[in-house]
Amino acid sequence: MSVQVCSVQPHDFAAWDAFVQSHPCGSPFHLIAWKKTIEEIFPYRAHYLMAVRDGVIAGVVPLFFAKNLVVGRALISSPFAVYGGVLADTDEVRAALSEALQNLGRSLDADRVELRNFHPEQCLGFCSVVRHVTFTGPIGPNEEAVLTSIPRKTRRIVRKSLEQPFTVRVQTEDFGAFEHLYSSNLRRLGTPAFPPRYFAALLRNFKGSIDIREICSKARSWPRR
Repeated sequence: MSVQVCSVQPHDFAAWDAFVQSHPCGSPFHLIAWKKTIEEIFPYRAHYLMAVRDGVIAGVVPLFFAKNLVVGRALISSPFAVYGGVLADTDEVRAALSEALQNLGRSLDADRVELRNFHPEQCLGFCSVVRHVTFTGPIGPNEEAVLTSIPRKTRRIVRKSLEQPFTVRVQTEDFGAFEHLYSSNLRRLGTPAFPPRYFAALLRNFKGSIDIREICSKARSWPRR
C-alpha cells in the first residue's frame, strides 16, 4: 500500500509519541509536548506531518511556520531546539515527507525550510544546517570512570568541588531558583531570556519525563518563586 502524508490530529498524539520514542533518531523536540509548549508561548503555527502506511505511522516531521523580521518566512524543524527533522523507517517514506514538506512550503509562501538534523538521512535533500555543532562523549559505568575520562587539570578542579558541602535538589514544579540564575546570567551577558511561563509550560507538558537538578551550597540560598 502506498504511503499517505497527512497532518497530525489530536487523536494521533499518542501514536505519534510512540513512534518518536521507538525511533533511533527521536528526540524530545519531536514529541507532542514540544509542540504544545511552542504553540502556548510563541506566535508560531505548527504543521506536524506524518506518513501513514497500512494505517500505521511510518514517518513524522515536526514543523513550525515562523514569520518575523529575524527569520523571514520559514518552516523550521524545530525552533528553539537543537534537533528536529524527519523520522522515517524507509527511503520511500522520506521521499513522501519531502514532497509534502515542499508543497506545504509553497502553499505558505515560505522563503526557506530549515531542518535541524543530527543524522544525514534526516535532511530530505535540503541543505544541512552547519552553524551548530554537537559534541558527544561516552559515559562510563561509574563515577570514577567518568572522572578518569576528564583531562587532568579539569579533573583536579572537579575533585576539589566534590569536597565542598554541596547538596543536590530535584525540582519538578518549582523552577524559581533555576529561572533566577538563568535570567541573571543572561542579563549580565546582554542576551534576551525566555519568559518564566516558558519553563512553566515545559514542566507541565513534559511532566513525568523532566526535572530540574539544583546544586545547592549552604553558603547561599536562592530565592523561590
